[in-house]
Amino acid sequence: MSIGPTLLPVFQQFGIYDDILSIGKYMDFTETFKKTLEPYRATDYRPIDEFTGYGQYIVARPKYYDIMLKQIPPHKIHFGKRVLSTSKGDNDKVVIHLNNNETFEGDILIGADGAYSAVRQGMYEQSKSEGTLPKSDQEELPFSCTCLVGQTKVLDAEEFPIINEPHCRFRLVLGDDKPYSITLCFMVIHHLPKNTTEAATEQRFRNSESSEWGAYPVETMCEETKGFPIELSDGKKRTMGDLYGLTPKELISKVMLEEKVFDTWYSGRTVLLGDACHKLNPSGGHGAVKAMHDAIALANLLYAMPTKTSDVITRIFEKYHKERHPAVVESFNNSQAFSKFIDRGIMGYLFLYFVTHMPFWLWRLVLSKTGRFRPQVGFIDAVPLKGTVLPVPSLSELKLGIYEEFISLGKYLTHIPSFKESNEVLYPKRATDFRPIEEFTGYGQYIIARPKLYELLYRQVPPHKIHLGKRVLNISEKENRVTVHLYNNEAFEGDNHRRRRWSLQCGPSTDWSFFTTTQNTLEWSVVHQLDKTTSKAALEQRFRNSENCGEWGAIPALTTCDETKGSPIPLNGEMKTMGDIYDLTSKELISKVMLEEKVFNTWHSGRTVLLGDACHKLNPSGGHGAVTALHDAIALANLLYAMPTTTSQDITHIFEEYQKERLPAVMASYKISQVVAKVSDRGIIGRLVLYLITHIPMWLWRIALAQTIKFRPQVGFIEAVGLMGSVTPVVSPSEQKARAEFERRRRAVPL
Repeated sequence: MSIGPTLLPVFQQFGIYDDILSIGKYMDFTETFKKTLEPYRATDYRPIDEFTGYGQYIVARPKYYDIMLKQIPPHKIHFGKRVLSTSKGDNDKVVIHLNNNETFEGDILIGADGAYSAVRQGMYEQSKSEGTLPKSDQEELPFSCTCLVGQTKVLDAEEFPIINEPHCRFRLVLGDDKPYSITLCFMVIHHLPKNTTEAATEQRFRNSESSEWGAYPVETMCEETKGFPIELSDGKKRTMGDLYGLTPKELISKVMLEEKVFDTWYSGRTVLLGDACHKLNPSGGHGAVKAMHDAIALANLLYAMPTKTSDVITRIFEKYHKERHPAVVESFNNSQAFSKFIDRGIMGYLFLYFVTHMPFWLWRLVLSKTGRFRPQVGFIDAVPLKGTVLPVPSLSELKLGIYEEFISLGKYLTHIPSFKESNEVLYPKRATDFRPIEEFTGYGQYIIARPKLYELLYRQVPPHKIHLGKRVLNISEKENRVTVHLYNNEAFEGDNHRRRRWSLQCGPSTDWSFFTTTQNTLEWSVVHQLDKTTSKAALEQRFRNSENCGEWGAIPALTTCDETKGSPIPLNGEMKTMGDIYDLTSKELISKVMLEEKVFNTWHSGRTVLLGDACHKLNPSGGHGAVTALHDAIALANLLYAMPTTTSQDITHIFEEYQKERLPAVMASYKISQVVAKVSDRGIIGRLVLYLITHIPMWLWRIALAQTIKFRPQVGFIEAVGLMGSVTPVVSPSEQKARAEFERRRRAVPL
């Protein structure tokens, strides 16, 4: 089998890269011959090294299997067993029934059992009975070739000097007047005419030994092809019969080469992988590679799966199919095209002429496309990208497809009702309607518990890249590098860094609010508006209290709780007080913090740049703080992706673009937050703002609401999602820049 840049990065991650290379032979050319052994122009595969940083290698399957099996504990692999059927078990589990009467139960069943997968057949029977199986998936596997494959015993280097050549040259002999092609290790491909395919299919299923790669009687095909000449670069006349004589009989098999991409890859808790859902013509050499890419994508998605519920598993399978199906179809089409190369029809001759007379610059262009899919496992250390052609981003590796998981954690926000409290009596005011947001953008507004959000986002980042419980002492720059010094005497060095600073707000009175979450909890807040005479004293108290040095750290809050415990709240049609809520809240989950407000003018210096609250702290009344921080991160990531070099000049230019784009948006959010905060102000301005908000006409409120959702940036270096809603978002220069670079890298090929 052939292994190259589409798999070698993963083998580097696993620590078996050197083992794979030790059993492989570097392939530099593919040489094609007529039956007379007259050569066509050789095909040069060496540019692959330049494009990807990896070479192409030929490895013996048994040796490759030995290496892979060593990576798995022996007790996790069961040999000599066959799946007969599957069924639904207790607690929504999936059960497999084996030929030895054993059964196994689990959360997920992955059918990786080949082109005639028993798992797929059972899944399809169930789908067919339910009327959900597409007609295309009910058809038999088509094929147009049978193939004789084998591997000789160890050969004498003196008699066969070709085995001492440092590089492997894949050799192909085309039978001019016979429907055969020959390659070495060896492989003899018999191209079937359409009128014999049906008979061959019937023969396949009459013969019980005709499993996909099992050996069945091959004497006839060996006899038919033993006189075919081969070229071994030693000047001797040799034939395929010589190779058959050097090959143990148990290492020769005759198989049929099916070709099909199924549409249905999953159902319930069962999912298919590899040949079980897509069988490719081996001419393209993509079959095993695509199967392993399936495994990588599915493993990445399962690693990031939040729960084992059926709904979540179905979403994981949908994402897996959405990512892998287009790549598989592309390889299927490439394999079909390459199979024309060895076809004896007119299309085969045309394709053969095209391939053997193609200009080298065009061949480089074609070759560069073959190394675009180079996924890595997202939950272990990544290996650096190499080569001049960057790979297509893998969403499962990045684990950014978390929309459905986010929605499952959030609670849809429709209205914000307000009440006026007088003598512990609540008087309702007109509720504020947030439902038009969905019309404007195609998305709703959701309330989500911060711990659940953090947990979801943490799962998108490899654990070794997050350092918790550490605090920056100072930073320094030297020789175009920035170093972060921590309190535990650790230091980290890089090209750029982000840090945080604080300011403070002022304002008079107390307001309280609460909302429900999907975790059946209430989140609440009590905001005490300070007058200017107390702001300075509060600021001094903040820095006197050693427990109050973190923005969201817990501090003594008993006084505030005692002062506000009698505040009334409406809950389930009953009148409760904040004291009732305090009693239901764990003390360690109550914190008293100060809500600073300021937008700084200086966001960067040298190789250091600020982000989020570190450069703009907004009043939480507008609900924009976390959003603007995430928008900062998106803009900065887009610009860093498109940054040409890591020189100080380029970094400064990127930081300038970042602040130029983000500062106006932040100022708009800052002003909105300030206006909304006036609702809680007891002065004349506050009463005026409150009156306007609670009496604003719906048409005017819709205009105001539409302005709040203008900024909807996307990450420019992965596939974009389609715009939705009736309000077009503001164009993001950083997104456009990253998108242009993303497309350039996908198309760029050095000639």
